[in-house]
Amino acid sequence: PAEATNSLKTVGEGAFFNCKQLKTFNFGNKLVSISQDAFANCQSLESAVLPDTLETMGIRAFDSNLELKTLKLGKGLKNIPEDAFRNCSNLTDITFSEGLETIGENAFYLCYALKSLKFPDTLKTIGNSAFYHANVLRSITFGNSLEEIGNDAFNESPVLSGKITLPDTIRKIGSSAFYNCPNITGVNFPDGLQSI
Repeated sequence: PAEATNSLKTVGEGAFFNCKQLKTFNFGNKLVSISQDAFANCQSLESAVLPDTLETMGIRAFDSNLELKTLKLGKGLKNIPEDAFRNCSNLTDITFSEGLETIGENAFYLCYALKSLKFPDTLKTIGNSAFYHANVLRSITFGNSLEEIGNDAFNESPVLSGKITLPDTIRKIGSSAFYNCPNITGVNFPDGLQSI
């Protein structure tokens, strides 16, 4: 295991890239920034609890953490960048905190094991292919400030079922956003929706 000191504020670019035997990492309680590729390809890391002090995260920060199962995001993070958790193929549980506004392109691409998603009320944008190939995803709960769902955002979620309830704030749903989701039984389209 690795444990950050309580004075640690930044984890630099590629700091633990390809540390394939790293199973646990205590991020401390003063961390502000995680740079790109910082924990990419840490194939044994099993969980990540990110503190409320974390404000920025670089692209591919946790890319291809194949054994990552649980993820908790702190209240200070407003943007999950592109490819941040791409190919975390065993990730089953994500806790999103209020304060998050944007989920970037491919952020959770190839996260096959996700079972349910509950987004915070502060979330405004879900990027292109953000949850592409969430093969066992069964339910989605959208917050009440969501404005845009990107292209292919939930493409290939074949067991997603029931009615999709969109908030009144939604303005745009991208192409193929719910492509090959054969078990969806209905979708409500609020009056403010401008593009689908």
